[in-house]
Amino acid sequence: MDRRAASKIIALGLLSPLFLKADGTPEIETPSANYELLRNKDGSMNIASKKDELRFKVGKNAFLLRPNSQIRLETSNITIKSMKLITGGVMGVFAPGNKTIEARTFTAGIRGTGIYLEEKDNDAVYCCLCYGIADYTDMSGKALLSLNSRYHDKPVIITQDKSQNTKMYDDKTHNHDDDELRVLEKMCGREPTFEEWLMMQNMLNPQSAY
Repeated sequence: MDRRAASKIIALGLLSPLFLKADGTPEIETPSANYELLRNKDGSMNIASKKDELRFKVGKNAFLLRPNSQIRLETSNITIKSMKLITGGVMGVFAPGNKTIEARTFTAGIRGTGIYLEEKDNDAVYCCLCYGIADYTDMSGKALLSLNSRYHDKPVIITQDKSQNTKMYDDKTHNHDDDELRVLEKMCGREPTFEEWLMMQNMLNPQSAY
């Protein structure tokens, strides 16, 4: 965490989930986890979890940070403009509208999305577009993939070598689940867009694994 870039550091303990009001101050409910909120000079904020998972909400967007993880959010009041994974793992569900996702090895423009990101090492990031639309690009801006995902359609690992070459591999790792998405969407007064599709699949094939 770059403390020199921060105008203010607020250390907060035993507080979760975290809700941010329109003025950017925390609105707290249900004590359960340690976290740190840092306000940067450019108006963005860094949120870091400690040894426990952290759930929080900003406007109609909600997030789950894995233990010992950190993200940066760029906002306009309570409207999310971008989310950057700095370390660890994060799940996010987003209100309609265009937003930017950033990680070490790629960026993505998203719309109407539930997404999960997790660092595997310094040059590899796992990404599952759980539902919604995303356009992935490498760090130079070169297109990697355009995806309209209905239900965890194409989880990938995106890597970058020392020569800045980017590669993408399919990865079916199940390191996040639907109930986590349901909890976050419920915090925003919604349900995941895959619910109707799952219901239809179960009707057509009651013995399916969905």
